[in-house]
Amino acid sequence: MFNAIVEEEEEKSEVVIDDDKSKELKDKLAQSIEDFSSELKEKLSQSLEEISSAPEKVKIKKPIWSLNLFGKAISVSLLFSALLSIIVYFNAILGIFPGGLLGESNFGDKFYYYVFFEKLIGTYPESSSAVRPTWEFAGSISLQDVILLALSGLFLFLTFIKLQIRGFKLFSQGVAVENASEGTDEIFKSSKILVFLTLLMYILTVIGAVVIDNRFEDSETVTLVGDESHLVKLDSVHTISWQTKVIESGENSSYSVLFLDSFNCEKFEDKLSFTESEMLSKTDLNKSSFFDPKRVSRDNYCIAITSTNSTTEFPMVVKYLIEAS
Repeated sequence: MFNAIVEEEEEKSEVVIDDDKSKELKDKLAQSIEDFSSELKEKLSQSLEEISSAPEKVKIKKPIWSLNLFGKAISVSLLFSALLSIIVYFNAILGIFPGGLLGESNFGDKFYYYVFFEKLIGTYPESSSAVRPTWEFAGSISLQDVILLALSGLFLFLTFIKLQIRGFKLFSQGVAVENASEGTDEIFKSSKILVFLTLLMYILTVIGAVVIDNRFEDSETVTLVGDESHLVKLDSVHTISWQTKVIESGENSSYSVLFLDSFNCEKFEDKLSFTESEMLSKTDLNKSSFFDPKRVSRDNYCIAITSTNSTTEFPMVVKYLIEAS
């Protein structure tokens, strides 16, 4: 094609051109074009090879927040989940921790965190009709325990999803996903231990709340006139708490809450002379009152709510709540 163009231009030209020189020029020009084309192809091939051999940039998955504990890499969120379940079980069900270690508590007592902080910052209500003790007998689940267990479940669920993405399998051997920095056998093994430990704490907490919860609770509104009394019998208990709320009272009306052991309880019923426990009783009350949980030797007891003013004709209406374990 190039030769044809040159020949055409020669025909149009009036200038006489030497055939030998023209041929030589054609050959040199063709060779130059061929060399340039070869060099361009070679450079282009090298560039393509370099691009294809360059390492592919892979987006590495963000690691789970973890720490090394006893030589094991453990997810912090999963560790929190297990700890919250353990705390609920040991505090609410068994009363081992922190019961007996803080304040005036005993082993077997349940610690109320929110009441502790209320008293710490000075927002605890002073009204005797709104009693929230810092310590109470263990063996039951309250709102604070439900919240802690819900947080534990949330941490467990989120961590489980993250580990699943990294190849974690709960009932089989996990396969680590490439470029997942924490998808390792070490983390998978420690995570399985914490998952099963957390699930075990859930099961034990539920079973403990059903089996160990042997509390006695009695609540009623009674009307006392003259020397009338109301007797509540407690069979084989060792932790006592009660509270009363005066609903209605006349002038000079008063009442007493008497704590009696089985011997004096019989005397009280037979209207004989008796001796109440001064530590657990309150006498001559004319307003709402309460008694924080206290431990005594395990025995049969009774609590008598009695009017202490036989001269007044005005009735006294008192609502009481007695809890024992």
